[in-house]
Amino acid sequence: MFRLGDYKVLRGQNASQGIGIGTAYLYEEIHIEIPEEFVGSPDDALSRFQKSHEQAIKEVDAIYEKAKENLTQEEADIFGAHKMMLEDIEYVEAIENKIKEHLHPAKAVEEVKQYFMGIFQALDNDYFRERALDVTDISDRLIRIILDVKEKRFISLTTSSHYSC
Repeated sequence: MFRLGDYKVLRGQNASQGIGIGTAYLYEEIHIEIPEEFVGSPDDALSRFQKSHEQAIKEVDAIYEKAKENLTQEEADIFGAHKMMLEDIEYVEAIENKIKEHLHPAKAVEEVKQYFMGIFQALDNDYFRERALDVTDISDRLIRIILDVKEKRFISLTTSSHYSC
């Protein structure tokens, strides 16, 4: 006999229309507390940022290479664009300047992210407004690395479960 109380109801957003068959994954959002000030010298903070920045580029490179194997070139190019944004001199220098003002590297990235998101969202062009999401992705990756926080998780839901979208 079917009893609703025996089931856990999960709500979310459809990634696409129609029916999907396969393993379902639950995306677990991780909340990160960003400190205001860095304990140590600005040089130590800059060094931490630069090491984290290099790590972020390596991660995006690895994702891009895997994406080229499994996705269309157009879809994989999103990660190529992420790398270009991470390497953008204006983005990097803006973060470094905030760090020199004694902000924690993660806080500097967050403030620069908000600044660039505002610019992209204010533009009268859908393509550029969508780049605000890319700025969020690369900045959140960088913050996660700076603070040594584990990557966001996708949890596989049990195969004996049934899902309806």
